[in-house]
Amino acid sequence: VSTQSTGNWQSMEKDTVQFPWSHENWKRESELLKKFLNEINEKQPHDLVNLFGELCTENTKAQDIIRHIKASMESFLVRDNGDFIKNTLPVMLDAIFKFEASNPKFRYIKTKENASVELTKRDAFSIMCLAFFGLFKDQIFHSFRTLINLHVMFNNVEFIRCFCNYFKCAAENLKNKEWAEKKVIFNRRYLNVEDEPKWSKSKALIKGLEVINETKGIETFEDSFQVNFADPYPGGTIPSPRPDVVQEEILFLIYPELFVTTLIIPKIEERDAVVVFGVTRFNKYEGYRTSFKFAGDVKKKYDADIIFIDAIPGGTNTDKQFKREINKAYIGFKGAKDKVANKKIATGHWGCGAFGGIHRFKAALQLMAAAQCEADLQYTTFGTQDVSGLEDFHRKLVEGKVTVGQLWKVLRHHYKNRSKDFFNEVLKGLSEKGEHLPTESNTV
Repeated sequence: VSTQSTGNWQSMEKDTVQFPWSHENWKRESELLKKFLNEINEKQPHDLVNLFGELCTENTKAQDIIRHIKASMESFLVRDNGDFIKNTLPVMLDAIFKFEASNPKFRYIKTKENASVELTKRDAFSIMCLAFFGLFKDQIFHSFRTLINLHVMFNNVEFIRCFCNYFKCAAENLKNKEWAEKKVIFNRRYLNVEDEPKWSKSKALIKGLEVINETKGIETFEDSFQVNFADPYPGGTIPSPRPDVVQEEILFLIYPELFVTTLIIPKIEERDAVVVFGVTRFNKYEGYRTSFKFAGDVKKKYDADIIFIDAIPGGTNTDKQFKREINKAYIGFKGAKDKVANKKIATGHWGCGAFGGIHRFKAALQLMAAAQCEADLQYTTFGTQDVSGLEDFHRKLVEGKVTVGQLWKVLRHHYKNRSKDFFNEVLKGLSEKGEHLPTESNTV
């Protein structure tokens, strides 16, 4: 485990991640885990369910936990025919005790820090094992509660299937030392006021754009940075008993190592973004929200880099919010590009839908943010017509050599514009300001 920062860490215990062995209940909990491990060959599905209850110190709460997970967990384990208990759980329990012996220490990554925590795949697996058993105690960090325990989601067999496929595959992969030592990097980026682009004066030219008019999720762009339409609290509504399984939650369920983010970065602040490098895709899925289902193991696994940027609920309604949104996209995109310069950024309707943002406006805003850090975008429409005209709009900006500064001056007057003719109205505004844009008569 290593922590890197461009700032100065305060040497304060309250800023250090607290592992289960730092609490008074660990002796009892570790004895229960060791006993289960020693008797693993005799254990049945109901024994694992009961273990979750035994690990709880409050009797009434223990019974609630058992009732909460019993049906779904036992259903999964019976269909699994004992493989998870006999072959995967021993690796998980062994990882916990070896991780404890290594005495890991790292801090939360605080806001106003350009900092990162680097973990090996083995470290991330060990943390996930602790979370599987619900062993992390609630931790208050600068008034934010960290949430990582996975067992609260075991009332849903589809979530159990996602987690257990991760544990099975990762346990097998850990036999490969090269894989076990690969890095997963959790990076918080903070935009200082003095580093903020002078948007109205920017000479950056609009970069490349590929629009994918298909029902294609961002997670399918294996070779690109993938934009997570993030909640300020990483993970959004998970882990929780009844999550709203939309884009961010799906990313966490198919890239389970993302759950470690919730332990290291409890909240994304207004001038922050988060980039997580090197998480492995383990799970396929189908459906959305209540129809979400685990759809099997990803046979050809790949590592991905995920950009977390949170949008303002309710859309953009003021100049201040406009500036906040473009700064947010910029620091997220730049945080990714600074580490890996030659990758495209896969994105889509960020901050729209339930968040109320205007699709065409937010697409243009992301074009500007990407141009400022010299990034090419891949924009998936998810098969909708919400940004129809985007390709032609982009082509005219590129052919007219429109700068980010020129587009900024016009776009700031259109953040409430819900017209389907949005792009043409922005182009008209550029022409009225004297920008030389190609017209229908002089373009092929």
